Amino acid sequence: MWLIIEIICLVHVAIIVPRDRVFTPEKWAHTPDSMRHKLMWSFQRQYQLEGMVRKEVEKLLGQGDDVQGSVEYKLEDDWLGGWRVYHIEYKQDRVIRAKETWQDW
Repeated sequence: MWLIIEIICLVHVAIIVPRDRVFTPEKWAHTPDSMRHKLMWSFQRQYQLEGMVRKEVEKLLGQGDDVQGSVEYKLEDDWLGGWRVYHIEYKQDRVIRAKETWQDW
């Protein structure tokens, strides 16, 4: 009985989160900007950024693009709508808000 439950759980995980979509800092660093959106589901379930210091975030995601005191990471290029980005706002080097948004052309 336990074996059946374990197999069902493993199959469920394999279907829900394919291995190429599981976030790791190394995988993020080697994924082109336009494909990083595939890692975000996993990333957002592994990490809660609010309250994290900038250095911790940079260990996970790298430097990012500075945008008026905030930092953005490109996730997906939509040739009609612009870039889908992960926007992180800091106050005194601590994350106060992190969200996905669109960067217009």
